[in-house]
Amino acid sequence: MLSTGWKRAALAACLILGSVSAGVSQVAGELVDMDAVAAIRAEGLENSHMQQLAHHLTDVIGPRLTGSPGMRAANDWTASVFSEWGLANVTVQPWGEFGRGWREVSYAGRMVEPYAQPLNARAMAWTGSTDGTVRGPAVVLTAEGAEELMAAVEEQKSRLAGAIVLDAAPTVSEPDFEPDDLRSSLEDLLGEPEERPDRQAMTPEEREKRMAEWRARREAMQAVSTVLDEAGIAARLVPSSRAYQLIRGGGNM
Repeated sequence: MLSTGWKRAALAACLILGSVSAGVSQVAGELVDMDAVAAIRAEGLENSHMQQLAHHLTDVIGPRLTGSPGMRAANDWTASVFSEWGLANVTVQPWGEFGRGWREVSYAGRMVEPYAQPLNARAMAWTGSTDGTVRGPAVVLTAEGAEELMAAVEEQKSRLAGAIVLDAAPTVSEPDFEPDDLRSSLEDLLGEPEERPDRQAMTPEEREKRMAEWRARREAMQAVSTVLDEAGIAARLVPSSRAYQLIRGGGNM
């Protein structure tokens, strides 16, 4: 036989379960406004402003590195667009303390031996400026992995002062004779997502292992960068991860 306290607890539990069941039934039975769905779909597919917005962000404002003047300009412009669209109380709010901002002011480079040709490159974010134009011999450090690269740096240390250092293999571009589609078809965009049975979700243990390996590689590469700076190199060239002379770089080498 239940006591009064247990009866009250059981009654409360029944009331809670009843409320949850009623809420689920209400959500499941809620009617969908298909006219509103159709209007949203038409707005996105037939009246999109994506081209104009992307043009202004990429061609007018340009690079938007975190903490840079370009990022501030993009934030202010976005807030003004939202206000023009009729949104109320649009504000740009700061987030935390990021640190020093950075932007590339200018870059020019060329190879002079065995014949002169442009050096297609960009400055890596947050790298310092050179003291005017620098010129130096190219030193290639061939190695696999950070430990082997560190050994190569120590071995060639006497040659590194004032040198342009290349310490990674160039990107291999295979010949491609089939042109890519200019844009994806509507059927591909709105179709069912492609199933990838070979891509399975990682377990928390596997994810932590991957993160630990990534941190170890980053610390090792940072140690290499420190040694190269101490050796007094003039510059460091890192190959892009993209083919066909597309420049892509990120992070702090």
